[in-house]
Amino acid sequence: MPTLSVIIPVYNAENTLNECIDSILIQEFHDFEILLIDDGSKDNSRAICNDYAIKDSRVKILYKENGGVSSARNMGLNHAQGKWITFIDADDYIEPEYFHDINDEAFDLIIKSYKELRNSLITTPTANIHSDASLTASTDVSDFISRHLATMVLRGPCGKFYKRELIGCTRFNGNMKVGEDSCFVFNYLTTVKKIKLQAGASYIVRCANASAANKYGCNVEYAIQSLQFLYDAHLALQEAHAISSESFLSYIGYFKLISKSDWKKNLKKWYADNTLKRMYQYIWPYLPIKQKIEYYGLSKILPLLK
Repeated sequence: MPTLSVIIPVYNAENTLNECIDSILIQEFHDFEILLIDDGSKDNSRAICNDYAIKDSRVKILYKENGGVSSARNMGLNHAQGKWITFIDADDYIEPEYFHDINDEAFDLIIKSYKELRNSLITTPTANIHSDASLTASTDVSDFISRHLATMVLRGPCGKFYKRELIGCTRFNGNMKVGEDSCFVFNYLTTVKKIKLQAGASYIVRCANASAANKYGCNVEYAIQSLQFLYDAHLALQEAHAISSESFLSYIGYFKLISKSDWKKNLKKWYADNTLKRMYQYIWPYLPIKQKIEYYGLSKILPLLK
């Protein structure tokens, strides 16, 4: 049984896949398996995967029909054998020694720093892991989660090492195309008591230039449904760690943004929805006064209109 399982969803990633896999194979830590989940790629990705599997027995390939990144990650989780699990996207890569000191049984979650690659330029975001730390007191864990739940440090599944036994039956929500990664992290965090932060070697995120609204655009009904999943997970996380509801504010703003093309045409759906009403009550103490006035006024007026 390997110490670490590296799960990589692959879909039409021929331009970046070699760099991704090579960055893993050069690590000094060798006790890992790489699970390449080919999600029905139509380019040369499958051939690239096969080449690596032939050369290195630690590389394993799983094939499936195209179903999206969540179903691919779930297939990886179903086949993973490692004590620890980490996710790497096929268009990202990791720095040397990224796997250093990850087999620490005293912790439930290990979080690494990350950098962004945009237009060939690598930058280090402000919200990040800037120094090594061991969070073992419940107050320290809760404070860290509250501060970073709305940032990339905790928002996505990558850049982290999870204990497979704590993941258990937790899986990515196949009914969500946006926010499913945050939902997975929320659910895992409910099991976490101790967190280790490492600021050394980083995870490199390759950033696209497309805006969130264009890349993840959705309609209002889908936005509300996805927010409901996130809201339920956030409530469970609040119960586990006494975190502030303030961190949920950015998620409502985000889904409002990516559904804006439909949102502007369906204001009533948004402001008259009872599910969203509960969410706005949840974040009300932290909502800016302008947004409070907007929501209160439109939620009273729009339901009266035919």
